[in-house]
Order: sequence, then C-alpha cells, then structure tokens
Amino acid sequence: MEKYTEEAIEMAGKISEIIKKSHTYREYEKAMEYVKDKPELMEKINRLKSKHMEYANERNQGHENFDKEKYISQEFYKLMLDKEVETFLMNEEKLVKIFSEIYLKVAESCSLDVFM
Repeated sequence: MEKYTEEAIEMAGKISEIIKKSHTYREYEKAMEYVKDKPELMEKINRLKSKHMEYANERNQGHENFDKEKYISQEFYKLMLDKEVETFLMNEEKLVKIFSEIYLKVAESCSLDVFM
C-alpha cells in the first residue's frame, strides 16, 4: 500500500474518533442501544428504511406512488412517537449528512466528478 494511502486511512480513523466525541454521535449511540435491546423494534425500523429506499428508487425512476409515500410517512410518524427512536433516527440522519459532506469534500478536492 502506498504511503499516502496509509496516511489517508489513518486520517479517516482520526475523523471517526472526532465524530465519536460529538454530542450527536453520543446521543445516537445511546439511542441505538435502546433500539438494539428491542429486536422487534429494530426489525420494524429496518423494514421501514428498506421500504423508504425502495420508494425513493422508484420515484427516481419516475414512478410516483402517493399511497406508498403516505404509508411510509405514517409509519415513520408512529415510530417517532418513541423519543428514543426519534433521537436514533434524527441523529443517524445528521451523521449520514456529515459523512456525505466529508466524502464530497474529499472527492471535490481530488477533482473527482462523482454523484452523491
């Protein structure tokens, strides 16, 4: 492995450690433990995320299904009534945005033209 590659991977580890110290990550981790302790809840969240991704892909292909969108929205709303689940999902979304921003910054700095 090239020296520069090793350095970049080492820096990625440092970025991870910085993120893990954030309030957002600590709250996410705490809420994730709550969710993991309830396997049926975790399964419900994962199924709903999967349906949401499926819907997003269909929509990107020009297939609108408002009934599916309404169902997904209602199910997310029901899940969000549990404050720990709300904390889990909201902080997960924040973390994904952070990772996306980091990825885009690195890609742009290296003149990579990628879609995100």
